[in-house]
Amino acid sequence: MAGRHDRPWWSRWWAVALWFVTACVFVTPAVISWAFTAFYTLENQAGIDMIVDEGPSPFARGLAAAGVVVAVLLPFFAARWARKIWLGYLMLAFLLSVVILGAGLVMFRIL
Repeated sequence: MAGRHDRPWWSRWWAVALWFVTACVFVTPAVISWAFTAFYTLENQAGIDMIVDEGPSPFARGLAAAGVVVAVLLPFFAARWARKIWLGYLMLAFLLSVVILGAGLVMFRIL
């Protein structure tokens, strides 16, 4: 019969919840900035510039939309991989969350 502490600490329910919340916090800046890039259109293009900015290309919009989907799914994968006791995949998801955090902060011009 299995004991109470037969699972590693990173795969217990409280740790899985913590991994999920941490990954969600990390990917939030990137999700917001990629969502604005992908779905926000600039309606008012009046101004004093001689050249009107057309915004991102359709390819860049599609790439940003794909980034939104991947960044939103990453916390779910991190929680699933933690629950399956796959520390390598969990660390990969956590490191990807940190990279996505950096990308979002760069897009917001914070870094």
